[in-house]
Amino acid sequence: ERNENRGCAVCLLLSRDCLSGDFESVDNQVEVRIVRHVRERFKRSNSARLVAHTLRHCRIFDYGAMGTPFDAESSIPDGAWLLFSGDPESGATRPPPNARPSSLIVLDGTWPQARRMYKRLSVLASLPRVSLSPPANAPMRLRTPTTPEGMATSEAIARALELLGDADAAAALDRIFALMVQRLSRSGHR
Repeated sequence: ERNENRGCAVCLLLSRDCLSGDFESVDNQVEVRIVRHVRERFKRSNSARLVAHTLRHCRIFDYGAMGTPFDAESSIPDGAWLLFSGDPESGATRPPPNARPSSLIVLDGTWPQARRMYKRLSVLASLPRVSLSPPANAPMRLRTPTTPEGMATSEAIARALELLGDADAAAALDRIFALMVQRLSRSGHR
């Protein structure tokens, strides 16, 4: 007998909303490395785990765990670019035209958490930065963005991969995010 009130160990959603059977395995062209604030780790609405279960070349590194220093050297490889809108006055460099990153670094958390991670991880300031424009037609979301360019992590990664020419990976992320939002909205869970 299936217990509808138990959570899935993979997607963290309740059994009736489980996404585990809906994940695609997409061979993305640019590796994605997500630096996730530790407080986001067990939130059902956190979309970073959707990305990690959809993209074959994706890793999540948790930041901010008590007693566990963050190892930026192993988390952020040479040739990486940062996906982050943040403060335009921060001195971030723009990627050269027609270039591709070895990896795309993404900060996952609320805006205040992401800004703090950016400020505390000084290596990020030297990375070429990809910024996204506010979406023209924003999809349905679980959380209301606090800034016009604000997006869920999976949504921002999809737009960045699309910008880098990986439409298949972007489409797969859009599909699983829409499904998560639909199921969580239907259940009233966040």
